[in-house]
Amino acid sequence: ESAMDLLRQKEEICRRLNDPNGLALCLANKAHLFAYDLNQPHEALPLIEEAVALARQHGLIALSQQIQPILDEIRSMQ
Repeated sequence: ESAMDLLRQKEEICRRLNDPNGLALCLANKAHLFAYDLNQPHEALPLIEEAVALARQHGLIALSQQIQPILDEIRSMQ
């Protein structure tokens, strides 16, 4: 299975389990894969935006601070 397939499976599991930390990390990893490995920042942007929003909504401050620079960089790729 490809990395993207595994991330899709993980995303589904995190959504079903209502795991915002795992989901935010998964979305950030998918965004990174789209932006840097597949050179598709337009696909990455909504994923990383959702990841940052989830982290902030659930008080995951360290995680949101870790993900924010990735969001900023992907936005600059547009």
